[in-house]
Formats: sequence, C-alpha cells, structure tokens
Amino acid sequence: MKRLVIILTLVVFPAACKTPPMTVSNFMFMCSFGQSHEGGCAGGGGCRQFDPVVSASYKTLPDCLLACDVAYRDLRGGASCATRISKARRLCEKFCRSNYSQAE
Repeated sequence: MKRLVIILTLVVFPAACKTPPMTVSNFMFMCSFGQSHEGGCAGGGGCRQFDPVVSASYKTLPDCLLACDVAYRDLRGGASCATRISKARRLCEKFCRSNYSQAE
C-alpha cells in the first residue's frame, strides 16, 4: 500500500504542478514590472518592441527564439533602454520555451 501511495504521488504531483504557457499579457506585465524609467523606457519602451514577436505564430521553437534574437539585435544599438531590452529578450526566450516544445 505504501508503494502505491509513493508511486501515485510521484506520478500525479508533478503533473499537477505543470506551469501553463506564458501569454502575451504575462510577457508584457513581467517585462514592464519593476523597471526604472531608464531614459526613453517609460511606458513599456523596450517591451513594446517585442510585442509583435510574442504575438506571432511560429512553426518551431528555434523559429521563435530566432525572432527574439533578431528583435534584440535590432534594438540593442539604442543604449537608452539597455536593461529593459535585455530583460525583454530573456522573457521572449522564456515565452518561446513555454509555448513551443523542443520536439516540434
């Protein structure tokens, strides 16, 4: 009986703890939350530029990650929002990994 309880706990508990995929709203909130208003970053600057990336549909995880990287490279020249742009890139990659599996 103890073995059955242990096995059920090991199988059922991790399945119940699975995190749902990140949404575009989650991305925007986490990106904008807690950041200072670095020069030019007020009002979601640095995050809004990633909105088209996380709003698009991709066939594979690598396609989504590439779109995050391209957006980051396009923005990093403007150092006024460097901290937020770096945070947006990390969150964009997290968004991709939570919405597209490696096996796709």
